Amino acid sequence: MRKMLTSAWILAVALTGALVLAGCQEARPTVEAPLPPPVVVTVTDSLSHCTVALPTGARETSDLFIERTAPAEVTLGQVFAVDIVVTNLTGHAINAVDITDHGGTTFNLDSSTPPVTTLDNSGCYHWALGTLAPHETRTIKVSGTATGLGVLRNCASGTYEQKTCCVGINVVQPKLTLTAEAPPEVLRCDPIPVRYVVTNTGTGTAHHVVIKNDLPANALTSDGRKAFIADVGELPAGSRRAFDGVLKATDVGTINNSSMATADGNLAANAVTCTVVKAPVLKITKTAPAMIYLGRPISYDITVTNTGDGDARQATLVDNIPPGARLVSATNNATSNAAGAITWNLGTLKPGATVRANVVVQADAIGDLQNTAVARAFCAEAVSAEAKTAVRGIPAILLEMVDLTDPIEVGNVETYVITITNQGSATDTNVVVKGILEDTMGYDSCGGATAGTFDGVSTVTFAPLPALAPKAKAVWTVKVKALKPGDVRFKTTLTSDQLTRPVEKTESTNFYR
Repeated sequence: MRKMLTSAWILAVALTGALVLAGCQEARPTVEAPLPPPVVVTVTDSLSHCTVALPTGARETSDLFIERTAPAEVTLGQVFAVDIVVTNLTGHAINAVDITDHGGTTFNLDSSTPPVTTLDNSGCYHWALGTLAPHETRTIKVSGTATGLGVLRNCASGTYEQKTCCVGINVVQPKLTLTAEAPPEVLRCDPIPVRYVVTNTGTGTAHHVVIKNDLPANALTSDGRKAFIADVGELPAGSRRAFDGVLKATDVGTINNSSMATADGNLAANAVTCTVVKAPVLKITKTAPAMIYLGRPISYDITVTNTGDGDARQATLVDNIPPGARLVSATNNATSNAAGAITWNLGTLKPGATVRANVVVQADAIGDLQNTAVARAFCAEAVSAEAKTAVRGIPAILLEMVDLTDPIEVGNVETYVITITNQGSATDTNVVVKGILEDTMGYDSCGGATAGTFDGVSTVTFAPLPALAPKAKAVWTVKVKALKPGDVRFKTTLTSDQLTRPVEKTESTNFYR
């Protein structure tokens, strides 16, 4: 039979492995106490484990073996479990086995199996296990929470030889903070970069940290998802992790965006960003004369305005000269290409800004010209405006007449040559020429572009010329005989569909005897 020690010992073992003597209702020895048996402590990343063999410290020469296992680290307020395993090392029964647990001032017991037998005035819990059969093992399961930060010294001892097995439990409280940064203002087409930074400002590692950003209705991620998620994983105390996301706006307005970081132990932190989404809106007008005569320049006035609330960046204005017209001039340093496109680089148009441009062209032919201008900018819908101009022609008749012989002797024949030239841009139609003789003249004959007839009195009328094209000429002749001497006059009149009144021409000839 191994010798029993008459005094009770409590052995407190810190995480560092140092040995400390402490007592729960400690019995003062009446005789010199033996040295306490050695305690074996092992600590891993997740568990603290200590063992002690009573009374000698060696299993081969001891009666009772106590093992204590607890987490190496717990979160403040989080429930954790401690196991105390008591084994009878002998081949005979051990009676009146009593286990005492000193949980420490920052430990709160929630429950145990078996239940606590007594709780003494110094805060120690007692389990009266009674008799342990030979080699019998019993386990006491303790569940509790840490109520303060720092190292929680949690010790167990037995009344048999009063040998105490203690483990040090590091009580921590990780804490998350989350920040999010996004630009305060963007255009609808701009990417929206967002930086999320999560930091553990507490003590101890935060486990299974996740950042999640459920996006509002007017935003998506750049790849079209409704949420941005970043798996952070483990976040040691004092460390931080940054993640970058890219969003896109689905509409103009304000994006109020809330994100959250979470971790085990109901840890959570929030961050909010606010981004105003704007858009440029272009408006264009174009004016030109509705009708103009061929040969006259056509001036187009173009106005471009940004009526939206966002900058119209990289704005351009293009005016396409239609076929049948050529460029005369363009304002504001415009450039042109071989295809007839006139381009203005307008730069950035601020909201409410207006730019004016002018282009002048000349039509090459009669007809309707339709000229279109288009304004474009980054993130703005292209807008266009057109102007139609009717290009019309106008005839311009030149009536010329000469006498071939002047003066002329009475009795001879004088020839008058009548020439009509269309100097205008339109065809003259139904052209009628008449020659009128004075009484000193006698009709001889006529000819030319159309046939003529004499009325027998004084007038030669030529048949109507159906059409006289622009730049075309028509010639007629009238021959008369000089009847009397004098300063005589031969008169020609011209009418047409395009003339509102007759054109007259008189030629003076000197008849002599």
